[in-house]
Amino acid sequence: MEQPAPAVDSLYDAPAGPPLDLYNAAETAIEGCLIHAKHKVELPTLVTLIDNSFTTTASNDGVTIAWETASEIDNAGFFVWRGQLKADKTECSWHGEDYTEVKKISPFILAQGSGASYSYEDKQVASFNTYCYALQDIDLMDKPTFHLDDITAATVQ
Repeated sequence: MEQPAPAVDSLYDAPAGPPLDLYNAAETAIEGCLIHAKHKVELPTLVTLIDNSFTTTASNDGVTIAWETASEIDNAGFFVWRGQLKADKTECSWHGEDYTEVKKISPFILAQGSGASYSYEDKQVASFNTYCYALQDIDLMDKPTFHLDDITAATVQ
């Protein structure tokens, strides 16, 4: 009796927050029995920032956000995001509930390749406010990745 070809199904389940996890599940039919295999694979981000390169510099008329990449693989570009902390919060975090407002503030910034330096000027700020900034890259398949370990703050004078 000829056996049917094994059935293989691959699943991708992106979690709500970091780190990005890839789960592969395979089901194989062997003589009427199903064998399930599932393993977790950590994927490296396709954009790596140079350590401590994501910085903010506040002035009287705005905040300059700057960063430099160590590597960019299949990167299309970036967006800069800004969060306004709630009154009872003093430190930037990746927890959305710590902010009264979080929004994308930059236009799409085209990728320049590994080792490139980037900057964006945020002019829509108010004096005596502290803002938290985060970076998002978009790959060539239009998949977004936030660099939540690099959130940084700036207080406008």
